[in-house]
Amino acid sequence: MAQNKNGPVIGMAIFMLLTVVLGGFLYYMAGENQKMSAQLTAANNEQQSVKATITQQNNELTLLKDLVGDYGPGDEVGVGDPNAEESINAQVRKLISDKAGDETAVPPNLSGALIRTAAESDNHSFAADSRLQMYNTKTRELQQTIAAKDEEIAKHKQAREEAETSLVSREAEHSKQMANLEQANDTLRAEKAELDQRLNLEITNLSTSLRDANERNDQFQKTVESLRDRLRKIEDFSFFKPDGMITSVDHQQQLVYVNVGAADGLTVGVTFSVYGRKNSGVGKLATSDIKGSVVIVKLLGANRAEARIVGEKAGEPIAPEDPIFSPIFQSGQSIEIAVIGQLKSEGLTRDRFHSLLRDHGVTVAIEIDDEGNITDGRGNMITEEEMKRRINDGVSTLRFVVQGDYGRDTKDPALVKLFDVIRRNSEAVLAASEPQGIYPVGLGTFLEHIGYRRNHTAWTPDSSDGFPSRLANGARSPMVDGTVGARESFTPISGIYGGRKSPNSVSSGAVSKKYSN
Repeated sequence: MAQNKNGPVIGMAIFMLLTVVLGGFLYYMAGENQKMSAQLTAANNEQQSVKATITQQNNELTLLKDLVGDYGPGDEVGVGDPNAEESINAQVRKLISDKAGDETAVPPNLSGALIRTAAESDNHSFAADSRLQMYNTKTRELQQTIAAKDEEIAKHKQAREEAETSLVSREAEHSKQMANLEQANDTLRAEKAELDQRLNLEITNLSTSLRDANERNDQFQKTVESLRDRLRKIEDFSFFKPDGMITSVDHQQQLVYVNVGAADGLTVGVTFSVYGRKNSGVGKLATSDIKGSVVIVKLLGANRAEARIVGEKAGEPIAPEDPIFSPIFQSGQSIEIAVIGQLKSEGLTRDRFHSLLRDHGVTVAIEIDDEGNITDGRGNMITEEEMKRRINDGVSTLRFVVQGDYGRDTKDPALVKLFDVIRRNSEAVLAASEPQGIYPVGLGTFLEHIGYRRNHTAWTPDSSDGFPSRLANGARSPMVDGTVGARESFTPISGIYGGRKSPNSVSSGAVSKKYSN
C-alpha cells in the first residue's frame, strides 16, 4: 500500500523534471534562433549588395562592349584567361597588336593604341603639310615656267608670221626662177634627145663592130688553140726525165727490181710505166714507147725496190736498163695535180680515182667536181681567185692538169646547164695554168702513164649511158691477167694461136702463174 502512495509523487517529480529540461531546451533554442535570424538578415543584406554590384558591373561591361566594338551580349569576355583565344579580351588585344602595335614603350591597351594612332596621325598630317608645301612650291614654279613659255611662244609666233611673209615673197621669186629654168630645161631636153639618138646610133654601130670583133677574136682564139694542140701533138716535146730504171727481171715470178727506193720518197703501191731503152722521150702524149707497167710491192733499201709486172706489150718483154717513169712521182718531192671534167669516160669513179692518187702519194690541189664547182680537192669549194692564187703561187708543186670529159650531147636542159658550168670552170683552170707551164694531159693518157687498168664493165642494151668502151677485135692478152696488147703473145707456149704460120714452138716451161703449182 505504501508503494502505491509514492507512485504519484514520483510521477510528478519526473514530470517536473522533464518540464524543467524542456523549458531549458526551449530557452536555449530561442537564443540560437535569434542568433540565426540575425545571421540570415546579415546574409540577405550582403546578397542584395552583391546583386547591386553585379548589376552595376554588367551594365559597365555592356557599355565597354559597345565602346570596344561589335560584340553581342553573350560573347565571352575572357578576362584573366590567356587561353581564351575567341574571347573579346583576346580579340581586342590581337587587334591592338595588329593595328597599333610597334616597338615603343606605350602599353598594349586601348589608351596606348589611341596614343600611337594619334602620333601616326600627327606624322601623316605633318607629311601631308610638307607635301602640300612642296605642291604649292611646284605650282608656283610651273606657273612661272608657263608664263615664260607663253612669252617665248608669243615671240615664236611673231617670228613665224615674219617668216611666212618672207616665204611668200621667196616663193613668188622661186616660181619666177622655176619658170625660167623649165624653159631652159625644155631646150636642154630637146638637145639631149638629139644627142641620145646620135649616141644610140653610135652604140649600135660600135656594138655591131664589137660583136664582129669578138666573133673574129673567138674564132682566132679557137684557131690558135687548135693549132697549138696540133703543134703540141706533132712536136710532142717531153721535158721529163726517167725516174729510174729496171736493174733486173724475173719473168718466171713476174717481178722486176728498180734503182729507186725509200731515200727517193718511194712508197709501196706506186705504179711506173716502163719504156724501151731506145725511146723518144718519157712522159709524152704519145704512149707508143711504153712497153709495160710495174707496181712497187716492196722497198728493199734506200735506192732499191721490188715491183710486180702488171702489164707488158706483146713481143717487147721488159728488160734490164729499161727506164721507168710516173707522172705522179718525183724523187724527194710531193706532187700536186689539178683535175677538171668528169671521170666517167674512163670507167672509174671519182672516189676510186682519188684512192688511186692517194696510193701514189699524190695530192689534188684543184678539182672541178661533178657539179661543176671549183674545189680544193677535198670537197671544199673555193673561189676562182683562190684557184688562180694556188696556180700562180711560186712554191706550188702543181705538175699536171688532168683533163676529163666535159659532158656528152644531150637535150636535157638541166644537163646542158651543168655541162656548161663544168666546161666554163675547167677552161678557167686551163687558162690560169698554161702561163705557168702547167699543161693539160688527157685522163686516158694520165691513167696509162701510171699503169691503171680499167675494171671489167658489165653493160646491157638498157644502160642509159651507152656502151662505155670499144670491143677488142679478138683476144689480145698475152697472158692470164695480162693487159691489152698485140694479138700475138711472146710467151713460148702460145705461139700456135698467133697470126704467124711458123711451126709450133716447144714449151720452155715458163707457164702462167695461174697454172703453176
